[in-house]
Amino acid sequence: MGAYLRSLASLPPGVRRFLLGEPLLGLGVGLIAMVLNLHLLALGYDEATIGRVTSFSTLVMGAASLPAIVLCRRWGRRAVLLVGLTLMSGGTAATAAVRELLPLALAQAVYGIGLALLLTAEVPLLYGYCTDGHARMRAFSMMFVAYTPFTALGTYLGGALAGTLPGSTPYQAELWVAAGAMALCTLTRACLLPSAPHRGDEIGALRAARLPRPVWVFTGFSILSGLLYALVTPLANLIVGAQLGGDDTATATLLAVHALASSLSALLAPYLLERWGTFRTAGRLFALNALVAAVLAVSLPVPLFVLLFLIRGSLFTLLANVTDGQILQAVPDAQRDLLAGLRNIARNVGAAMGTWATGEALYHELATVPFALTAAATLMAWAYFARVCWPQMATWEDFGGPAPPAARRAPTGASSS
Repeated sequence: MGAYLRSLASLPPGVRRFLLGEPLLGLGVGLIAMVLNLHLLALGYDEATIGRVTSFSTLVMGAASLPAIVLCRRWGRRAVLLVGLTLMSGGTAATAAVRELLPLALAQAVYGIGLALLLTAEVPLLYGYCTDGHARMRAFSMMFVAYTPFTALGTYLGGALAGTLPGSTPYQAELWVAAGAMALCTLTRACLLPSAPHRGDEIGALRAARLPRPVWVFTGFSILSGLLYALVTPLANLIVGAQLGGDDTATATLLAVHALASSLSALLAPYLLERWGTFRTAGRLFALNALVAAVLAVSLPVPLFVLLFLIRGSLFTLLANVTDGQILQAVPDAQRDLLAGLRNIARNVGAAMGTWATGEALYHELATVPFALTAAATLMAWAYFARVCWPQMATWEDFGGPAPPAARRAPTGASSS
């Protein structure tokens, strides 16, 4: 473990520059995660409407992912990343400035388009700065480690500063601060990031009569992973608030600790993968995630709910690191922009369904239902990963290197990466 931690300090220069912008992005996203839903409630909108607005933004984000693939080829990943951050900042500022439902939905759509560009470009760009599979996996984990403590800070500040700054609602000023943090992140990355070392042939891939089977298989998994994410995370402050009696400060504190615990857990992903391999690590994490979500679906005393909610957040982050990071490594670099864009489309289809379902559940005061749905969806995702995704990944060892012919085997009992 000590050797692994020391190896993190030797990440390539492009990765280290990339990571310098993550704290500002995390701060902005953390503020939004805490105050956006509360801002909309303060404007007079109910939970069901908030869920629909979020679902609309999510669907727009998915639709924008396909053009984002083409833009990565024409402009390069670095430029697409910067444009995405700019749109996220502008969409957040517009959300703070308007009050009517249609302008709010449009502002969130702009944010969603920016997020689509960011998500399509960022991991392929980060991987492009790495020279081997070990460096890619560690860079992927360090991205979360640099990002999530500052989402924790932003979440905590969102609750602690509520009502202390001037604005039309107690949360409006914090949305302006979030927009400023993302604008500063854009400037930082524009100054520091080197150009992307590779541009994949995404246009040629899109024009091809048939996309590679692994791309379709992994895209299908993304629908389930988007559903898993959106059943809890986008409306987590409302779920937690319902359990804690609507105390903004207590909610913000719990969500901040949740983000910090998730950040620390991300460090474990490469270590577990090197120790157990992808298949065994993923299987154990899927099982634990399903178990904890099922327990959270039962009415619990507040202290036990808090403990299990924190454990669930750490386990979910670990699972996302293992599955998403390894899936992106299982395709050649030239196809990563394509997979990232198609994955965004699929994830947002699943996320739109999840957010809508959770919004409706909260509107009917069923705060534990999202966890029950999460437990069921986790089992479905594991079945798909084990039976459909793994046969496409089992020929890879050592975090992305092609395995020898003898290693080409069925998923049953497999544990290689």
